[in-house]
Amino acid sequence: MQPGISTNATPNNYSRHPMSQPPFWRYLMIIGAIAIAYFLTARLALSMLNLGFEASPLWPPAGIALTALLWHGQWAWIGVAIGVFY
Repeated sequence: MQPGISTNATPNNYSRHPMSQPPFWRYLMIIGAIAIAYFLTARLALSMLNLGFEASPLWPPAGIALTALLWHGQWAWIGVAIGVFY
């Protein structure tokens, strides 16, 4: 048998291992931080641009949503949705 070659017929599923997932409290803290960051930047943008309910060409919370999606994956959209409808 050569080094580095596995004779195991089943692939290694590291994603199913319980220790590969972050703890639930960490998941909740990340979702909460995303929601708060989105909400606060939306309020700040509305107050600084004096727009009210009009459309804005500059929307910083979109950058927060994009960053959350790229860093944390699809489950981060829960925090964005909470921040939008808060």
